[in-house]
Amino acid sequence: MKEEVLEDIEMAANDHGESHWMVDRRLNAAKSITSLPAGFEIDKLNFKRSNKDLAKITDEPGIKVVQLGQKIIKNELPDELDDKGVVLTDIFTALREHPRLIQRYFMDKVINYDESNLTRYHLAMINSGIFLYIPKGIKIDQPIVAQIIQDSTVKNPMVSHILIVAEEDSQVTFKQTSITVGDESNIVQPFVEILTRAKSIVHYQSKDKYAKNSQVFFDNQGFLNRESQIDWDISIQNEDKTVGKIVNNLFGSNSTANVNLDSKNKNNEIDLSVKKHGKDVNYSETII
Repeated sequence: MKEEVLEDIEMAANDHGESHWMVDRRLNAAKSITSLPAGFEIDKLNFKRSNKDLAKITDEPGIKVVQLGQKIIKNELPDELDDKGVVLTDIFTALREHPRLIQRYFMDKVINYDESNLTRYHLAMINSGIFLYIPKGIKIDQPIVAQIIQDSTVKNPMVSHILIVAEEDSQVTFKQTSITVGDESNIVQPFVEILTRAKSIVHYQSKDKYAKNSQVFFDNQGFLNRESQIDWDISIQNEDKTVGKIVNNLFGSNSTANVNLDSKNKNNEIDLSVKKHGKDVNYSETII
């Protein structure tokens, strides 16, 4: 790794107001990269502000959060949930305002940044994302509706990270849609980490419709504690080939993971895997 590239990453992250531990983790990840697939480049870290006129916000009912490019432009978390300790914000605001939560969970317990060159790249170059934290005993009745818009009116990879932490006996439905605006050719690397504590339930739904010039490499992983549940309902409708994986670690006894995958492009390369550590765990997968 060229020293000037590391200096560029460090300068951009510092200018972005990131904590020292995050900057150090970025640099360590970048230094560990040995090779990358075609199209990936370790280059300058950009946090470009997109034109809000590019966003077409849907009318789907629920608690809306809209991310356009690298910025969240809409967040409708009700005050009563905020008062109960629910956190719904972009990943970088969470780094500043909830550093202990982020440092404890981000690319550590669920996805280890050192798993591969792609995970190392992701940590080094992450430039957008959403953090959702549900405290113990909180059951959110309305779905969280996340609209993610890739800004390909400019040349810039979208390295996005969604981190959901559901504490004991909590429950949430998270519904995500992803689309592209613009015609530039860009890497899209969306990661999703879900951690469920005992007896918590997360229903995760996603519908991705990235454009043909978007090279998509996704990584969805869940870590389930005792008697918890994650339901993955994944619809991949991207115009070009998609590479990715969905991994569930059934760590706690009586935990349950269900995967429903609808993949439009039959040339997609998607790996499904499960790690069964707990007793009497349950796993199902349906592929359409």
